[in-house]
Amino acid sequence: MHQALSIPVVDVFVADVDANAAGTFMVPKSHRLKTPRVESSEAEYAEALLNLSLDKKIKLIFPLMDFELEVLSKWRELFEEKGIKVVVSDNLFINTTLNKDNFQIAMEKNGYCLPQHLNEGAHNISVDKDFILKKVRGSGSVGLREIHAKMGSNLIVDSGYIAQEKIFGQEYGLDILNDLEGNYLHCCLKRKISMRSGETDQATVIPVSPEVLALSRQISRDFRHVGNLDIDFIITDEGKIYLIDFNPRFGGGYAFTQAAGNNYLRAMVDCFLGRKPVFVEITKSVNAAKGVSVFGRENED
Repeated sequence: MHQALSIPVVDVFVADVDANAAGTFMVPKSHRLKTPRVESSEAEYAEALLNLSLDKKIKLIFPLMDFELEVLSKWRELFEEKGIKVVVSDNLFINTTLNKDNFQIAMEKNGYCLPQHLNEGAHNISVDKDFILKKVRGSGSVGLREIHAKMGSNLIVDSGYIAQEKIFGQEYGLDILNDLEGNYLHCCLKRKISMRSGETDQATVIPVSPEVLALSRQISRDFRHVGNLDIDFIITDEGKIYLIDFNPRFGGGYAFTQAAGNNYLRAMVDCFLGRKPVFVEITKSVNAAKGVSVFGRENED
């Protein structure tokens, strides 16, 4: 006889600058809150969120947007003094990952494999290459475009951008979950099928290979991020892994992780309550063509 796991009863609050934003209706029994815009005043936003949390007795906060991560990483100690846990990594890690130039430099310094990247300015191209032009502090593929550079030409990278060499191969999404102290808990691997506006539209959740598991544990150990870390990487035909991006939060591809049976949000609640999280290991992938293992939105043509 197995003892059933008790499910903690929690109230869910969803905050946005617009209390009637579509996303605030995704959880049927959630309570909608309105906050000031982060870009208007970081201090005003943080103070408003803190006061709302105290008023509504909110104890656990999950930031989901890039522009609030840096603010809350600086304010998290004040929140914790008031008994409120913000699931966000330290400010150094947030600034490193959100700034693509800093990210490239830091990762290469730590021995990770990334595509060649070029800073702003003029660069003489020695061989024909394709590059992806990205905003240094971009999000959601805004401003992203592809450039083909010919040998002997000068590639001009505008201010506020970097050029990243285009790597050819299969693209994957990887969620790496750490606990609230930055210790490794679990990872979930997704083979991307289609993308839209920088978000994974369709994907297949697949078993984690020994190489990817080792990479996940190494990243967790090296950076000790808090909560979920959403990673994009490419594996070439030769089997080489190139890291592309780190998003230090729950990303758009997280929906596939939860649809496959691993509720990382509940795992964080369990950690907060001193309970041991439970995970489902993915032992096989289902043929995506059958539509069984493809979790995503239907095309909206």
